[in-house]
Amino acid sequence: MALSADVFDLSQGPALGIEDYFVSGANKAAFKAIQHDMSWPDGRLAIVGAPRSGKTHLGHIWASRSEADIIPAESLADFLRSGSWKSGHAFVDDADEVRGIPDQEQALLHVCNLVLGWGGKLLVAACEAPARWKVELPDLASRLQTFRPVPINLPDDELLGAVIVKLFSDRQVSVAPAAVKTIIRRIDRSFRAAEKAVKELDQLSLANRRPVTQRLVSEWFNSGERNRI
Repeated sequence: MALSADVFDLSQGPALGIEDYFVSGANKAAFKAIQHDMSWPDGRLAIVGAPRSGKTHLGHIWASRSEADIIPAESLADFLRSGSWKSGHAFVDDADEVRGIPDQEQALLHVCNLVLGWGGKLLVAACEAPARWKVELPDLASRLQTFRPVPINLPDDELLGAVIVKLFSDRQVSVAPAAVKTIIRRIDRSFRAAEKAVKELDQLSLANRRPVTQRLVSEWFNSGERNRI
């Protein structure tokens, strides 16, 4: 079941609306927190979780409702230079990536100060609680201590299954329920492992012109093809 070099990745990008978000015990606290931003200490909240755990999705849900600016951490300095604010609220994605980068640390500090001065809300997404980041700027370290961290925990079967179905749906692929159960049972229990499995099974399905069924999934796991893609 080797893959053809002519297989293209036709995914359309993730659906990031509230109707596309699946709530389970693993992410319920984070989902509830973005619904109640009036209770955030100093108007600041951090969604903390593993890569691909749905932090960005939650940030987009909140930003859509609050008309907040969405700023990837790597674009903070450029965003500030553009001055293209649409509100006094902001969501900074992958915010912990500013660590050790002087201009990006300074930019995040500036965003914190601006939003605080405007009386707005600031949401960040990160893999680690802000108070634990090792940053160079003392003023930024002080600001980070004020963020309330809310975790997205490792996925239970219910959430992992929903994530797998959504990842296939983002690629416009239907998947059999039995196939989803097999994937859950045999992958590492992580969002990143789910994403990798979906991508490779989609490519395999396209290359062999076969739907993603339990049989295809079992053949993929048993063949070892997943280790060579």
